[in-house]
Amino acid sequence: MDSFVKALVKLSDLKVLTLVSLGLWGPLPGKVSRLVSLEILNMSSNSLYGTIPRELSSVTGLQTLVLDDNMFSVPDLSSLTNLQELDLEDNAFGPRFPRLGNKLVRLVLGKNRFRFGIPSELSSCYQLEWLDLSFNRFVGPFPPSLLSLPSITYTNIADNKLTGMLFENTSCNVEIEFVDLSSNFFTGQSPSCLSDSKDRVSLYARNCLAIGKENQHPLPFCDNEALAVGILLHDKKSKTSKVPLAMAITGGILVGIVVLGLVVTFVRRSNPDKTTKKPTTRLIVEKASTVYTSKLRSDARYMSQTTNLGALGLPAYQTFSLEELEIATNNFDTTAFMGEGSQGQMYRGRLKDGTFVAIRCLKMKKSHSTQRFT
Repeated sequence: MDSFVKALVKLSDLKVLTLVSLGLWGPLPGKVSRLVSLEILNMSSNSLYGTIPRELSSVTGLQTLVLDDNMFSVPDLSSLTNLQELDLEDNAFGPRFPRLGNKLVRLVLGKNRFRFGIPSELSSCYQLEWLDLSFNRFVGPFPPSLLSLPSITYTNIADNKLTGMLFENTSCNVEIEFVDLSSNFFTGQSPSCLSDSKDRVSLYARNCLAIGKENQHPLPFCDNEALAVGILLHDKKSKTSKVPLAMAITGGILVGIVVLGLVVTFVRRSNPDKTTKKPTTRLIVEKASTVYTSKLRSDARYMSQTTNLGALGLPAYQTFSLEELEIATNNFDTTAFMGEGSQGQMYRGRLKDGTFVAIRCLKMKKSHSTQRFT
């Protein structure tokens, strides 16, 4: 790549550079910024990785940047004030939203690793026509103002973790043609301005909307998810040293990492004929917390092998990652929902080894302490 780009930059008057599906491999050298006249750069469907060189921001005449289907991570692109099209789909960008100019007409960030909320600054992109943020991990509220941007015609935010209530009287651009809000945690009503017509497609499946259609989760499902997001955003405003703890709490409140039903099952299997006094469930949780709190704080999706706590006088038990529990319940599908009690929602699941388990989603509040969570 380095020698290749070194040869290219000799073409100082080059305005359009398209290198699609050529098997290019490696990081993109910063010397690409020597193409000072460049207006269109398309290097999609290669094997480029690393950061987009910061030097590229000095190419102020760049209007189109297409780097989809690579393995890039992203820097600050706000200096590209004339950028109108940015396509970074199917890379490894994230977790934070990139800093961008406000002249964008087409923005595609789908299939990446963005996690933190959608910035309010995006609502100032008045020329934006096409917005695709699908298949990421965005949390927090979705700004309804994005539906009413004066030029918007296409919006896809499907398969994220966005929350909030939608209202029937929400305003939107009359020219909007496609909206996909599927697979988030929205509640309320579908906006009447997005009703299906021959000129418009609107998708809402796998939310908690009261729209009388199939493929909607029960309302408590989204309420619990919104609570989890609220705790994350609240702690995000605290000191940066608390961020790992916030992530740990957020990941944990989605599911019971310590599955109490499994603990009881393992106790019975390991001591089928003994009548010795067994420690209560509360004792097991309290003692386990002293061992795992630091680990859980550093990684909310921590997963161990079966852990032997013989030194504490406890039977062996196993913790599970959120991904494992999502697979066991088919992403907490409504068909796996067993009911709801004072402690939270209960789902039935099946582990990879065929074991049937009950998984409880704990109800948490902002006022709950770390000890309560553990």
